[in-house]
Amino acid sequence: RTLLSALARDVEALGGSAAIACDTAPVAERAFAERAGLGWIGKHTNLIAPGLGSYVFLGEVATSLELEPDPPLRKSCGGCVRCVVACPTGALRGDYTIDATRCISDLTQRTGPIPRALRPLIGDWVWGCDLCQEACPPTVHAPRAATAYAPLDAETRAPSLASLLRLKSGEFKRRYARTAIGWRGAALLRRNAAVAMGNALDRADVAALEEAVAGDPHPLVRGHAAWALGRIGSP
Repeated sequence: RTLLSALARDVEALGGSAAIACDTAPVAERAFAERAGLGWIGKHTNLIAPGLGSYVFLGEVATSLELEPDPPLRKSCGGCVRCVVACPTGALRGDYTIDATRCISDLTQRTGPIPRALRPLIGDWVWGCDLCQEACPPTVHAPRAATAYAPLDAETRAPSLASLLRLKSGEFKRRYARTAIGWRGAALLRRNAAVAMGNALDRADVAALEEAVAGDPHPLVRGHAAWALGRIGSP
């Protein structure tokens, strides 16, 4: 938003009105970015920017200025299907479209229960998923600043599932308010931690899961913790 605000001021100085958005408005930003020649839409449905890959944030300045558009790029993924193969849930169809209801990024952010059939496929992801991008050659080979997506600290790099399952709202706000997780709340992260525990099949997690079943204030978390105990199958 800092960069967009500076650009908006430049636009206004030229006599145009300007409004900015960055993942904060229902704008078809990937489609606009492709038409503007910033990149092409990959089979993982993310925009692939030349030299940057798909690990980019898209920002918009809506303006009344008349601007000459750049032509779209004439590029595609060709016969590459690495992202499609890498998707654990089969969300990517291979035709540049996605079944978002099967995407782990969507599943870990939706507010309701995660469908039972999809829970085992989520693995140990507790928020989002980058497997399709990690398999994408233009993204893999693009030089990126090491700090661009660096975790805030060691705890956020690899938090223990038990600590996430016990996470209270106050601690959640203190630790995650500045991150992309901050808008959803602690209960969803606890739910996701329970699913990850069920997939880890570690009997050392039984005590924490029993604690959640007995005492978590949210039925969503209690239900997923009970499912996890059933997956582990411990007496």
